[in-house]
Amino acid sequence: MTRLINEWVYDVSQNISNYEKEFIKLTGMSFIDLMGQINGMNRQQILACASEESIAIIPFESGLGIIEGFSKALNSVLNQSGFRAFITKERDVAGIHEAITQNASILFMADDNRYISWHLKRNKISENDHATARGYIAILEKLSNGTLANKSVLVLGCGRLGEEAVKILLKKKAKPCVYDKIQRKAEGFIAKYGIEAITKMDTIKRFQLVFDATSEGGWLALNQLNEKVVFSSPGVPLSIKPDKKASMEQIIIHDCLQIGTIAMLAELIQ
Repeated sequence: MTRLINEWVYDVSQNISNYEKEFIKLTGMSFIDLMGQINGMNRQQILACASEESIAIIPFESGLGIIEGFSKALNSVLNQSGFRAFITKERDVAGIHEAITQNASILFMADDNRYISWHLKRNKISENDHATARGYIAILEKLSNGTLANKSVLVLGCGRLGEEAVKILLKKKAKPCVYDKIQRKAEGFIAKYGIEAITKMDTIKRFQLVFDATSEGGWLALNQLNEKVVFSSPGVPLSIKPDKKASMEQIIIHDCLQIGTIAMLAELIQ
């Protein structure tokens, strides 16, 4: 998980309704539809779960401290998804205690290294790296006529998030290929998963389906991508250079926490 900074999340809560509208235009899915794409539930089942759950968001001060706007951003995403969420007044362990006394059934919390959600009644935990990979791959799947089977997907970045993506893609019978600027990392994936790797940046343009798990902003230009690419990018900051716009046939899916948070919730209620 990349530690977020305030400028990436401070306006999420104010713009969440418009964000969902734009998300629908890009993907054909609402937040609830995305949850269903991830966990196989229908809209009625998800809304039934929503009526039964109460979600507490607990600020944590450990490490580098609280990111201003993070808890408000989570609260807006979860409520926009049809669930009841609130931010605890207390922090850290006291916040957990407050959540339990307020009869919360689900907890969301993060420190410098991990962002998790925990369903207390089911004793089920969702971790952001895995859930985020599921969420962004679910979008690739939806925009690929509902299946990734036998389709080539380029995974950029061979870190923790990239590895989660490769494992999920293999389960979906896709054909993942990896690229990393540090070649030995890609070679490790080749040995571990028996998949292919590319070594030259100009080869990226071959792929119409891309999962970007890198965390270095602005190292890619749109003209280095396929003209019909679906670029599903949970990595922050965005790899594509700023001040550039996608062509009419290029689809760029990217945010700092909305899709990953929705995916974490989808996993817990599955």
